[in-house]
Amino acid sequence: MSSTLTLSLNSLISDPISIVSSPSQLTDRLPRHEFTVLIPAKNEETSIGSKVLIAASYADRVLVLDKGSTDRTMEVAALGGARVVPLAGGEEASLNILYRASFDSELVVLIYPECMQDIDLLSHVLEPLRQGFDLSVGSWLLPRLL
Repeated sequence: MSSTLTLSLNSLISDPISIVSSPSQLTDRLPRHEFTVLIPAKNEETSIGSKVLIAASYADRVLVLDKGSTDRTMEVAALGGARVVPLAGGEEASLNILYRASFDSELVVLIYPECMQDIDLLSHVLEPLRQGFDLSVGSWLLPRLL
């Protein structure tokens, strides 16, 4: 895994930082992507950078859907190599972005930051998609919050 992560870090460093001003900009003609990961986030400044880097080790595009963060989530995600999309409108808006991203990606996965404790489980969701299935759903037990 370290060689994969190293390759991803090198490509992230050479890519420009990108923060999208509105979700409508995603309909531009972008290059075709093999795999896009969408990460909805709100006030995840302390952890979003590592989550973006981990997701980028699997995907060739990472979109962070910022749901009104009041901290530096957007900047940290962009520095990690994600394209950041400010989002308003709750789950319906997230699904709309998911739908738009599907136009230029072979595979699209929506994963919530709290589900990324063991990102290697993502491979279990990806395998059926790579075999040609249209939908794969993963569910992980979350640690209880005190």
